[in-house]
Amino acid sequence: MKKYLHRSYRFLHKNWNPLLAAISVVGYLVFTLVPYLQNYSKWFVFLGVNAVIWTLIELKISLDRDLPHSRYKDMRVARPDILSCIKDSVSRNRQDLLEIKIVGGRIRTISDMLREIKNEIVTHQLRARNIKFTVYCIDPKFLETWQFSSIKNQVAFQARIKSYAGLVRQFTDELEECNSLEIFTNNKVSIEIVHYRCFPTLYTYIIGRSSIFWGFFTWNSESEDFEGPSNPCFFLNRRSDFYDDYYKWLTNRTEFFELSRSCTEV
Repeated sequence: MKKYLHRSYRFLHKNWNPLLAAISVVGYLVFTLVPYLQNYSKWFVFLGVNAVIWTLIELKISLDRDLPHSRYKDMRVARPDILSCIKDSVSRNRQDLLEIKIVGGRIRTISDMLREIKNEIVTHQLRARNIKFTVYCIDPKFLETWQFSSIKNQVAFQARIKSYAGLVRQFTDELEECNSLEIFTNNKVSIEIVHYRCFPTLYTYIIGRSSIFWGFFTWNSESEDFEGPSNPCFFLNRRSDFYDDYYKWLTNRTEFFELSRSCTEV
């Protein structure tokens, strides 16, 4: 019963304005044809005008939401818009396969975001069907081979690298476990993890052919570590200048990661 009420609420929330418009048109026609009810027909005109006005307001809000900032201070600031874009694309998808490619380093932040999406799918807050998430992250075995002679504190560095490798394995296992969930298998939703064997250079969220969020990794000589999420995050949608150029570049990078992964499995 609770599930039915939730679906009914979601339906009314998404379709209240066309329903209101339909009621106003039908009501106006019926009340106009019946002589003793004609005085009430003006109320249906009022409903119709309201439907048009609120539809225009919703359209403006939708367009505003579809154009988030083009540059964010860091990925954490961009997180709400990233999640909003992913959830919106997922909920709108119907028959065709929607591919969402995500590139990270140790995927700590990414795994947290995908966990939120998974929870909303499981609790039926988010409708998902024919969705494939591909997450690219550093191969933990490759991480464990990092040795730089110029590192000041080799002991601390190696301990940190070992910890990072363990976290990547943990996040990988947690995300891949989602594929065994009944709601994932029944609705053809999957998460694939690709481990690449090179140093991190960028992070990105390629959401179908509609939106791209991306940023770069840099080396911090003070902390002796790579930094990604703390760097600026940029946004492009399909109407942005140079969208196709960035889309080709970033998807080409994921193709290289696929190649890197396949080389390690031979």
